[in-house]
Order: sequence, then structure tokens, then C-alpha cells
Amino acid sequence: MRWRNGKTRKCVIKLNKSLYGLCQSSHNWWNLLKSSLETRGYDNQSATDPCVFIGKESVVLVYVDDCIIFSRKNSGISDKLITSLKDGKENFEFTDEGDLKSYLGVDITKRKDESIVVTQPYLIERFI
Repeated sequence: MRWRNGKTRKCVIKLNKSLYGLCQSSHNWWNLLKSSLETRGYDNQSATDPCVFIGKESVVLVYVDDCIIFSRKNSGISDKLITSLKDGKENFEFTDEGDLKSYLGVDITKRKDESIVVTQPYLIERFI
């Protein structure tokens, strides 16, 4: 920083919010999402994959900046969670991408009887 008299002075600036693109931004976002889910009852994190949060009636899977919510019943549990995170102090933004068809090389098919079939055709093709 240069003062009017021409002298320079070193300064440290404290940021009150994370800025997109900084090294620490993704870590701060993760901590905010994790604490937000924990306060809403998703305090049981998977031991094998810390990106899986287990609640009483649903499961939230987080990958980078995507969240997938699984529930046995279509009773609006995910809608309540999304509304809570959207309208709460966290002010998260969401886009609904509809029914999940594939994710990270896994194909997901929903049957008429509401059951789900999960396959990995690309992995299988590599072995053949």
C-alpha cells in the first residue's frame, strides 16, 4: 500500500467471507455445509466415506458441489431440508436436476414399483 507521502506500508486484510477462487474457499464451504447438515439431524457421517451424511429418514451424498438426497419415502423430507438450507442463515442456492439417471459412472434406473436398479456398465465393459 502506498501512502500520499510516497512511503510504502505492508498491510494485512482480514476477509469476513470466503471469496470464490481462493484456496480456502472450498474448505470453508465444506465446513459450512457439514455443520448445516449436522444441525439438521444429519450428524451420522459414514466411516468409509465422509461425504455421506445419514439422517433419520434420508441420506445426503455430497460430491464437490453436488448434493444428492436419498429417502425411502417420497414424503417431502428432501424438500424440507432444501428449504431449510435455502432460507436459513446459510442461504445456499439449489437447482433441481430432476430424477437421478447417472452419477460418477453409475447408472440409476427407477422401476415402476419404486425400486431402484444400480449398475456400472462402463466399468463392466472395461473388464470384457
